[in-house]
Amino acid sequence: MNPFTTNFSLQSKSKEREPELTAFWEKQNVFHIRNSQNKGPEFVLHDGPPYANGDIHLGHLLNKTLKDVIVKHRLLKGYKVNYRPGWDCHGLPTELAVQKSKPDNLLQACRDFADKWAKVQENTFRSFGFFADWENPYKTHDKEYEVRQLEAFHVLYSKGLFYRAEKPVLFSPSTRTVLANAELEYRTITTKSAYVFFPVKNSEYSLMAWTSQPWTLYGNVAVCVHPDKPYALAEFQGRKVIVSKYFADKNNLPYRGMYVGRELDGMQYSNGKVVYDDFVGDDGTGLVHLAPSHGPDDFRVCKKFKLPCKTVDVLRVEELNRQAETDFDLLLEDYSMSYPHDWRTGKLVYYTLSKQWFLKLPELKYSLEKSKQVDFRGFRQRFENFLDRKEWCVSRQRKWGFPLPVLYKDDKPYSFLPKKYRESGSAYWDLPVEELLPAPYSPSEFTKSTDTLDVWLDSGLSWFCALNGRKADLYFEGSDQHRGWFQSSFLTSLLITGEPPFKTVLTHGFVLDEHGRKMSKSLGNVISPQQLRDKYNADVLRLWCLSTDYTQDVSVKSSSFESAAGAYLKFRNTFRYFLGHLHDYNGQTPELTERDVTVLENLQSLKDELDKYYSNYEFTNVFSTLVKYFHNLSETYLDLETKTYLYEYDANSLGRRRIQFVFTQLLNTLSIIMAPATPYLCEDVNLQRSDKSVFFSQW
Repeated sequence: MNPFTTNFSLQSKSKEREPELTAFWEKQNVFHIRNSQNKGPEFVLHDGPPYANGDIHLGHLLNKTLKDVIVKHRLLKGYKVNYRPGWDCHGLPTELAVQKSKPDNLLQACRDFADKWAKVQENTFRSFGFFADWENPYKTHDKEYEVRQLEAFHVLYSKGLFYRAEKPVLFSPSTRTVLANAELEYRTITTKSAYVFFPVKNSEYSLMAWTSQPWTLYGNVAVCVHPDKPYALAEFQGRKVIVSKYFADKNNLPYRGMYVGRELDGMQYSNGKVVYDDFVGDDGTGLVHLAPSHGPDDFRVCKKFKLPCKTVDVLRVEELNRQAETDFDLLLEDYSMSYPHDWRTGKLVYYTLSKQWFLKLPELKYSLEKSKQVDFRGFRQRFENFLDRKEWCVSRQRKWGFPLPVLYKDDKPYSFLPKKYRESGSAYWDLPVEELLPAPYSPSEFTKSTDTLDVWLDSGLSWFCALNGRKADLYFEGSDQHRGWFQSSFLTSLLITGEPPFKTVLTHGFVLDEHGRKMSKSLGNVISPQQLRDKYNADVLRLWCLSTDYTQDVSVKSSSFESAAGAYLKFRNTFRYFLGHLHDYNGQTPELTERDVTVLENLQSLKDELDKYYSNYEFTNVFSTLVKYFHNLSETYLDLETKTYLYEYDANSLGRRRIQFVFTQLLNTLSIIMAPATPYLCEDVNLQRSDKSVFFSQW
């Protein structure tokens, strides 16, 4: 009986072994040295910067794991992999968290807070064995990044794409700043809508308008009708009213007179007069009350008719909604509608007139044409749905952010690129005005802007600031980035270079609990990556990531982790079986049987299949193919016949040496082609026979 001999444990002993292997990769500087040895083309995977304000969650784990599979496969294939990790550091969540401690220097405290959490996240990512250019990360508050951002701002400013205007913008009372479209969440709310009756001067009739926001009546200056639609003199609950014929017919209201909308133009009522515009539809009563400070269409129409603006304090919305019931002639009813909320606080937002900075965006036709250059892997429509906007409000009334580099003289904006900006990044804005102005301007006539730039512009310029304009082969982030980072990157790149910043965009879903709910502390359903790692190991978590259909939302179910753990144990046990019978192999290459040849041909087919699946980001196929392969290998080759040769034949017999040769080929090839999927397992196997990392192997 030939002995089975190996010190390769059936148990992963991950709590001891994973830190050792991680340290081994870092000591051997695997990522950088393998990159320097590779002769293939460059592969640029641009890291969408996670926000540096807390520990990582399972969404981070899914994202970074799948990216790491890509990085490790490309390295083994001989590519020069450009993968620089990044962090998004500016913004409201950090500012609000830091304000609670009332620091003496808010900006420095925010910087320290972001640096702390970026380091915590980096250490966690590195502990999972993720390969990256960890020595050269980018952070959006770093001086080098901000210098490039300032240069990008001036490129856009010099093209006339930044402009300042007073118009209604969405304002969040809960965070006291304006918001961009990417910062909104639409939710269904039930509120009180109102029919409002405005008495027409010198008439027994009232204009009957409808609004879903009674508080805006305090800003009313006009009522708008459609120029070409018919309007009726009708009776409504004993009142004489002017409504659209459509509304009268729909509600069986008796009426005795008719007007075409434009015939009502100039009619005077208690608050103002009637105007017309074709944005008015059949909703409500066909008459729209106009509060130009609190709606884009209202503002446009009132500007056309040179009507004044009356601005209502949006911090008093709830109070004014109640007060409107007594101040106006109203008929209230419950009304459900989809309404924008601040995605950070979950609170309502409102349009209000404000002077802000905007970035002109490319025309939709042009953007759609350029988007055709990008492979969106089935998510093109989702991305393109967010392209239809003409401008982007980029100014924010907060402190922790990239300062809007504009000076004002008599409210007229000026922007200069001062000589000292390269020395300090955005900190140059702390300099006195005289050091920001070139000759012959007089500093006493200028004041500095106190606004900051939208953080989506921060991260959206990472292709310019971190990649220095190099086009990425791949962007790979969560599905919410179709309206966020993917959009801001794409649009800014079109404006500056005329080309998309990426060749391929991959999208993964959100990680939800087993009931399909978003994980949150309030629900008590948060599961940390470390909890799962302690229960299983890092490779099992990687196999779980590979086994999920990442293009959809992913539910965390114990059965899926158990399935991944079962697959891992099968892989590990098979490797152990190979190693246990190779302890005395002398390298002999005997003549192979047809059965042996078939096994090696199947191995080559597996290698080709996995290469295709890794390259095409078909990760579920990687997992299922490996599971199927190991099952078939056990059934067809690791059977009684093979065991007989291994245990009962003479140790030096050709039959035993033949099996050992095949096992060697299996072990060598599998440990390489599985390394992107299960790096700890494959490195552990490899180090049984080598002192160099498996990632220095040739694919």
